Amino acid sequence: MKKFLIIFTALAMFLVLTGCKSKAEDKLVIWSFTDELETSGDIQYFKDNFTGEGQKYEGMKVEFVIVPTADYLTKILPVLRTGKGAPDVFTGELDMVQNFMEADYLADLQTMMENDPDLDYQATKDDFQSYIWESGVDPVDNKLKSLSWQVTPGAILFKTDMAESVWGDEIDFPTDDGVNNYNQAVSDWVSANKFNTLQNLVVSSQEVKDYNVNWRLFPNDDAIRFFAKGSDTASSWLDSDGKISSDKLLEQEIYMNTVKSLYGDTISTSLTANVGEWSGEWFGGIGKDFKDVQGTTYQTMAYSLPTWGLFYVIAPNAEKVDANGNTCTLPENPTDEQQAEFDACEVKGNWGMASGPNSYYWGGTYLNIRKDSEMKDAAYDFVSSMLFDTDRMSSRAANGDVYSRISVMNTIKTDYEGYDVLGGMNHYNTFLAESEKISFDNVTKYDRQLDTLFGKYVTAYKKGESGSATVSEAFNSFYDELKTTYSDIYKSSGLPYQN
Repeated sequence: MKKFLIIFTALAMFLVLTGCKSKAEDKLVIWSFTDELETSGDIQYFKDNFTGEGQKYEGMKVEFVIVPTADYLTKILPVLRTGKGAPDVFTGELDMVQNFMEADYLADLQTMMENDPDLDYQATKDDFQSYIWESGVDPVDNKLKSLSWQVTPGAILFKTDMAESVWGDEIDFPTDDGVNNYNQAVSDWVSANKFNTLQNLVVSSQEVKDYNVNWRLFPNDDAIRFFAKGSDTASSWLDSDGKISSDKLLEQEIYMNTVKSLYGDTISTSLTANVGEWSGEWFGGIGKDFKDVQGTTYQTMAYSLPTWGLFYVIAPNAEKVDANGNTCTLPENPTDEQQAEFDACEVKGNWGMASGPNSYYWGGTYLNIRKDSEMKDAAYDFVSSMLFDTDRMSSRAANGDVYSRISVMNTIKTDYEGYDVLGGMNHYNTFLAESEKISFDNVTKYDRQLDTLFGKYVTAYKKGESGSATVSEAFNSFYDELKTTYSDIYKSSGLPYQN
């Protein structure tokens, strides 16, 4: 009996110790292609509210792994497939999420929400922007598997002072002081009259160049790729039979010819500034101007960018002026005095926001829980802290970002006093209006690949390259590669210009 008690006591002590050890070694693993979860405080918020002493997951570790976007799918898909070293929570862009769904890697977020006693599932669903919710529903079982805290609708961001110089005689400014916000008035007029169709973008590009030979509407023809659809009711890349759509290809032909109308081998022959996206000249054009390789000074009016582009691309590079309205510049290696003088300058506030020929979105980070995770409760609580805690979301929105919860945005946009880069315009009004026009009806898992593939032949066509010098040649070159690369969606007859 004594021996049994010793063994029993030792076994009990072992279980206690190993149990404590297991709890202490519990770890929630989170992967992302962006550092935003860390820089915006989401990881720390979860630690502070869930893993501290006396809290729900006391002692739990949180491991955050950042994988560059270019490497993300090649890194995460193998670990999701094998489960070895796989994350419990992981982010993805929309096309990635569709791949995750198809492979059945995602947990049933909908059922978790329905079983959450602190959450009203239907009220929460109704409070999300519809395209965000719809994009996270798995078409196989019609269950919500993925969700984003943000919306990323796009706009055409442009310099209002340049626009007034070109079209000022035509712009009908309102006279009521209560609505006469200069930047808003120019934005509304340009949206309705200059940027509303693909053809008008070409006409406007010509008018800007005619006004000043060293002015251009867009930095390059990449700026109109978001408007390849041409309308908010564009066709899907795939027909109902899952094969490539003829209607979509005919829409793409309009886009092809629009690009060709804008293109020139040099800046002097082009209707765009002919600079590469994200190049030094591209960024320079966001400010007052940039110089080409011959040293000629050019100015660029407009950039097609989404929500994050306003804050992280336009704002840091926008023109600043001193008290006399003179443009402030900063030397490459400024002295303390020069730096102080530049810091004292203010943004010029000469940017507006216009709608293009169709609504679009660019980017967006979705949260996912791995189906086979052993940490589903903690994973759900982390996701919940970002998606369903509206108080946290409201405080997080102080950076000006645009969120997917309607109630949060209604409160924020009402109290918002305007953005200085936009001359006091309320960017929420424009971005939220654009987000409401976005439809997920015609999105497919092939969109990114087909946009890229067809874009390759659009580029070849605009340059008149051999094998793509005509529309017919460009289409058939596209078909040849489509047949090889995506044979499951190719069809051998009935396509435009098909040989």
